[in-house]
Amino acid sequence: AEFEKQAREKYLSGDYEFGKLNNFGQRITMAITVDSKTRKGIKFGTGWMIHPLGKIVCTTPQGVNYERV
Repeated sequence: AEFEKQAREKYLSGDYEFGKLNNFGQRITMAITVDSKTRKGIKFGTGWMIHPLGKIVCTTPQGVNYERV
């Protein structure tokens, strides 16, 4: 879906911020923009974990700090 497509593009282009690194992996945060039935361009922060070999998994889709784009 659009959510995963944006995440992949942002990850591959380096459009994210590094978070905590520990024995579970490297955490990153990136902004994703989606549309709802009533609003367009809702931007919100999402948390991801980078696993070995570059696999990323969404760990916390957060509805915080959203704004209109």
